Amino acid sequence: MTLTTLVSRPDLNLMAQRVHQANAKWWTDLETGERLNRNKNELLMLVVSEVAEALEGERKSRPDHKHPDDKLPNRPMAEVEIADVLIRCLDFSAGCGIPLTWDTFPIRMYENRGESLLQLVGAVVRLSDFINKVSDYDAANTSYLLSVIVSGCFAYCEKFGYDLMGAYEEKMVYNANRADHSIEARKLAGGKAF
Repeated sequence: MTLTTLVSRPDLNLMAQRVHQANAKWWTDLETGERLNRNKNELLMLVVSEVAEALEGERKSRPDHKHPDDKLPNRPMAEVEIADVLIRCLDFSAGCGIPLTWDTFPIRMYENRGESLLQLVGAVVRLSDFINKVSDYDAANTSYLLSVIVSGCFAYCEKFGYDLMGAYEEKMVYNANRADHSIEARKLAGGKAF
């Protein structure tokens, strides 16, 4: 898929709704069952952590960029981690009511994978700065900045030959069946809190 091919672009907002429905447990208080008002900066830091894991996948993969992911060993680690970036951004979008659009200027991708991943981190930081500095919620610019990050995931995978949509679909299935994502496992000491 190319970013310029309108016909093959997935509906990002439908994807966001699907991810958010699958991730509803992360937006619910474990004790009360009430919906959480999640910290946006914490959620964006989780996006950055996935980008860092993609870099680790690239680092371990040299020179052929095929280091297998530990959860989806049939796929390169970097590809799966970029799918995780996408999943977190989609969940953020639907959870915070931020619509996505393809009408953005994509992040510039460099020949160097680390440099390109840094562009994704920079876009996340710009979104965080914007959210923190704007006193009145600016839906249009928030949507634009989040869409830049999402389109950057597609641009990165297109540039380096990764199957983002395939990895996304497989990771959604994998996440639906993870024992460490269950409420019981999350309540244990050392369980995933967020």
